[in-house]
Amino acid sequence: MNRAGRAAAVSAGSAWPAGHRLPLFFVLAFAISWLVWPLTLLNPNSSPLIPFGPAVAAAITAFLAGGKAELQQLLRQLARWRVAAAGTWPPWDFRACW
Repeated sequence: MNRAGRAAAVSAGSAWPAGHRLPLFFVLAFAISWLVWPLTLLNPNSSPLIPFGPAVAAAITAFLAGGKAELQQLLRQLARWRVAAAGTWPPWDFRACW
């Protein structure tokens, strides 16, 4: 296969995750969360779920669908704090009820 053929195959292979983000996320979240289920046979008192499975699946899906830039955007959104401006907390006003 020549260089152009390989480039087309790579771009076609990376286009699938971008078009199927939601199913990919659900499959990965389910697989990662339940991956350790067989280990409960060794220790029946342990929990078979991995609670951070959906977070890892979101990071993997973002990377596969959009590359490093998409993953960085996801992490930036998670780190952004959204709080009310000073003097507007609480956001509701019960004085209107009296």
